[in-house]
Amino acid sequence: MRYPTILFFIALLSLLSCKQKIEKAPHTAAVDQVESAVDRKGAEAQKEVQKSSHSDLDYLIREPKIIQEKTPCLFLLHGLGSNEKDLLRIGQRMDDRLMVVSLQGPYSFNNMKDKYSWYPLQLRNGNYNYDFEMAKSSKNKILKIVKQLSAQYNLDEENIFIGGFSQGGVMSLYTALSTNDIFRGAISFSGYLPAEAKSEILKSPRDPDLEIFASHGTSDKKVEFVRAEITMKFIDSLKVKNTFYADNARHTVSPDHFANFDQWISDILDN
Repeated sequence: MRYPTILFFIALLSLLSCKQKIEKAPHTAAVDQVESAVDRKGAEAQKEVQKSSHSDLDYLIREPKIIQEKTPCLFLLHGLGSNEKDLLRIGQRMDDRLMVVSLQGPYSFNNMKDKYSWYPLQLRNGNYNYDFEMAKSSKNKILKIVKQLSAQYNLDEENIFIGGFSQGGVMSLYTALSTNDIFRGAISFSGYLPAEAKSEILKSPRDPDLEIFASHGTSDKKVEFVRAEITMKFIDSLKVKNTFYADNARHTVSPDHFANFDQWISDILDN
């Protein structure tokens, strides 16, 4: 009976040691919740697309199904900790006249495989902290690739759109509102404008024909609904034409968000 007793105590000590290691494991201060725009349950299977690489950004392209002399184009920016594949599932359901380019952020997210961001974001003492200079760098990379692909694919310069989810929505609003004569419209799903972006926007010329579409869920716990309300009041103050859709969704692109956005962009292309 001696050996079974010894083995029992060895197993017990091993279990306690493992538990202690787990309890002492450090908790990262970085935001570790990956943002995904589309509910994985209802996601469509990916259709065949072109994967390309740029000196600054990787991207995927969905070619238009209806070929025109000049091609309207939508550039999509994913949320924090995702990649260029995420929003392409939305792009595949878009108006057949559009070429859709899904861009991938330049910065690795927490050194995790296939997870990227447009600027690093950390949560400290209940507040989000970020380096806005890195957001400016991402903006310049986005503009560079928009100009390159506009020439390469003979894009319709009167109908170039930029849109994104969460952090991608932040970047889309910031890029379009602080840039002149490039974008016809900007889209923000569950996004907002930080104070630093507003300061730069106020100093920048804007295209008078620019239109904004934004949607947000009142049950969003990651980017609170009030941030979207404040952002839309700011956009109103700029006298920029905009459409704002709200429902009780959480941090996602709900079917109603997509349906309203799809109608909005199709109406612009029809005019």
